[in-house]
Amino acid sequence: MNNRSSLLLLKNEDRAFTLIELLTVIAIIGILAAILIPVVSQAREQARVANCQANLRDLGAAVHLYAVDFNDRVPPHVRTPGANPDSEWGSLVAPNHGVIGLLLPPERGGPDIPPWSGSYLDSAHSLFCPATRDELFNDPQYRRPEEVDRDNRITRTGYMWIYRVGTIFRDNSKVTNENPNNPYVFDFPAPGTANLGARFTINPHPNRVNVLHLGGHVTTFSTDELRQIPGDASGNRLFDYMTRRRL
Repeated sequence: MNNRSSLLLLKNEDRAFTLIELLTVIAIIGILAAILIPVVSQAREQARVANCQANLRDLGAAVHLYAVDFNDRVPPHVRTPGANPDSEWGSLVAPNHGVIGLLLPPERGGPDIPPWSGSYLDSAHSLFCPATRDELFNDPQYRRPEEVDRDNRITRTGYMWIYRVGTIFRDNSKVTNENPNNPYVFDFPAPGTANLGARFTINPHPNRVNVLHLGGHVTTFSTDELRQIPGDASGNRLFDYMTRRRL
């Protein structure tokens, strides 16, 4: 072996890692990954929650614009076009449209129910939490927001609305100074809410629920806080909390 070959061999040997060094590097990478992955996941979930809250604020602004045009009333439960809004505003139910669906203009896929159809949202995306889980759309009653248009009208929204009139439940049919803290729209319930279909328990945020109030402000609480809320006779925590208590 000549001198040049010997030098090349020595250089190659100098560049190599020992087994102990490799194992040390792998262990360090594993420790860093164990630390960073939960932090990154938490940051991503916080971003999803923030995007959802921004959506709900947009909905709140649209509800208030609707109320300006409809004598302080929020979008109603309606099924029959032409019904008298003064006598039947809160008594008609449209389960296939949803109340807040009326904020979307018919030409963009909103329900065409005059005189209550509005033009207060630019697209159906505001009617769905950005973190809505794919399994919700396995239900044929739901269309993805990008699929909603004039020929494929919205059937169910991705948020749950509460609409109650009367003495048993507090009145949230109007946007008034008397009831700004009343809940109006929120994410699908977290586990622990009884007597609702399976699709209504598909919560987009595993550990949190966002709530839009009639005043336009948004609050949020964790599912741990939800479990501490006393339920009604059927054990229904969230719905009872939304309809009977202030947040």
